[in-house]
Amino acid sequence: MAIGWTDDRRQLAALLAQREPDAAELYRRAVDGFASAALTRPALMVSAHCVRELIAMLPTVLGDERQPRANVERAAKQLSTAWENAELLPPEPDSHVGEPTPRAIPHDVYRAAHDVVTAAVAGSQNSRLLTATVATGATLTVHTPQVNRLHREIEKFRKWCHRRDYTRPEVAMPPTEEIESALNTIEQALLDRLGNMADRVAVVLSAVDAANRKAVSPDD
Repeated sequence: MAIGWTDDRRQLAALLAQREPDAAELYRRAVDGFASAALTRPALMVSAHCVRELIAMLPTVLGDERQPRANVERAAKQLSTAWENAELLPPEPDSHVGEPTPRAIPHDVYRAAHDVVTAAVAGSQNSRLLTATVATGATLTVHTPQVNRLHREIEKFRKWCHRRDYTRPEVAMPPTEEIESALNTIEQALLDRLGNMADRVAVVLSAVDAANRKAVSPDD
């Protein structure tokens, strides 16, 4: 069965549109792509990219703190440059490093490798902080079961953005049921956050309206 539009999805699209039209369009394009009767890998990749970009802009949409981006690519480029400057032999494709014995390397290469690891760790942490803010609006709940589950589902869409995974060159097309389950988890988290925000706004507006009516009513 194809993934399609439901009342909850239409409600979520409307809630997103109230706060950020671009976010709503990304979400609509994602669902439209998933709704294809015969979902292909390119359609999955495009829709997964939409979900990934939607997740990335959610701190702005939800009014949460945005985490700084960890630039792993730049650190890796600096490591490559340091390796070449040290005139170390280039690693052969698919080669093995042999026995895990200690090896002496120039300090510049060690420092560049250290920066790569630091950037990768920061990127992973920032990704979890983003998930926590999406789920609860706070970064103190990074490893709760709710956040862990949501993070697993978000990571699936990040993986589905690519035709191949560098750690597993041949990745099978995920079943529709798995895609919809992952999407449902993200959608429910957003409905909870945006629905609560909308309810709070309605309460405030109601209180303001009541105060205004009282202010203009004739004195007893």
